[in-house]
Amino acid sequence: MKARLYYERSMHALTSTLALFAQRLPFIKNLCPLFSSPVSLGVATPMTVSFIGTHSLSGQTVLVVPIEGFTSPADAELGQDFQWAFTTDRYRMRDVVIEGLPDGLTAGLVTGNSGIGQIVGKPTETGEFTVTIVAWRFANLGGQSTAPYSLTINVTGPADPFAEWREENWNGAELDDPAISGPNADPDNDGLENLLEFVLDLDPKERSQMPGEFVVDPDDDSMFRYEIPLRADAEELNIGFQENSTLDPTQWTDVSEAGIIRTESNIVLSIPRAPGRKFYRLRVTL
Repeated sequence: MKARLYYERSMHALTSTLALFAQRLPFIKNLCPLFSSPVSLGVATPMTVSFIGTHSLSGQTVLVVPIEGFTSPADAELGQDFQWAFTTDRYRMRDVVIEGLPDGLTAGLVTGNSGIGQIVGKPTETGEFTVTIVAWRFANLGGQSTAPYSLTINVTGPADPFAEWREENWNGAELDDPAISGPNADPDNDGLENLLEFVLDLDPKERSQMPGEFVVDPDDDSMFRYEIPLRADAEELNIGFQENSTLDPTQWTDVSEAGIIRTESNIVLSIPRAPGRKFYRLRVTL
């Protein structure tokens, strides 16, 4: 009788131990790779136990990754071509959802079964944009999804050469004062406003004279020629000539473009050698 009682107690203890072992299988599974079990021990470690992940929320192991050569944050320029490419680090994605793109950019998968996505286009608005990318294993947002990838795109406007020129010549309170460093200011009192000094590559803090002079055109003696050198980085500005017969401030009119030749380094006015008197001025607008 005692032997039977000991046997039943032993079986009960073994059953409880196995139940506890089964409950701790996930924990033991995570620890098993840290140990090496010699074959001679005959220990059956639970390495064959498998657990299925969701592949959709935090803790995700499948990730969106940039193609080599592309980084985040990415810089873009207003109105200029932009491209950014990405893929996934495990399975080949077949669908993607992208949110937060600036206007002018579009996104999607490269045609074919490449598993590569891209963002392309010409941005039409400036600013810093946070773009979220989620890739899916199957089409129509099927199967497992990646963790969200956050891409920052910084879209800047074209460089402003006049603003850079102002910063080269003034700082502090003078830079903030339009009466000193503004485009219409003339701090050196030479009759040439700052915008003209910039275009003509003159020093805005020293008195200067208007460059160039009227001469007879060496290729056509029936024409006068007036050539003025210009800064190369002023090419985007609207620069032209105006004429007036009386100096009445209300009578200035634009010279026909047919009489003006504009290059990166100069602007040339050509007018007929005719009787009478006319006045000309260079006109620059931002």
